[in-house]
Amino acid sequence: MRVLESASWRPVLKNLTLLDVAKFREQVDEINLIGVTQLDHILTTVRECSAKTAPALSSAFLESDSSCGELAGVDHIDAEAPKQLRLDRVGFFIIIPQPQKGLILCEHYENNGRLAQVIRGRRADLIAATVVERGFLTQLDHAAYLG
Repeated sequence: MRVLESASWRPVLKNLTLLDVAKFREQVDEINLIGVTQLDHILTTVRECSAKTAPALSSAFLESDSSCGELAGVDHIDAEAPKQLRLDRVGFFIIIPQPQKGLILCEHYENNGRLAQVIRGRRADLIAATVVERGFLTQLDHAAYLG
């Protein structure tokens, strides 16, 4: 159940069956634009695809007996607000996407509001790994909001 040719560190979908994968594949049209560099051609293709109406994707587990389409044997928990706000002793982050440059800026501030450093990169997972490796956060809840 590995995702073929994935760059992910864990390209495995353990809750899916071969039926789920086959059903998904039947619902997806692949348009090969590898090597195409003409922006007009790419945009035309995207517009043509977006103009097509297609039924919503379905999945074998969504068609189960459950009213919410939940997988059997998997806990589903309703999200709720935290009971208290705890600041991380090493500061907080502001994330600034820069799509025109293909960059993500991650500003790390001390709790007094002073900008301490800026981590920049093209991939959010590498920015997060850098933040963790350099010790710019110390609390799991802080890591979760950064993620």
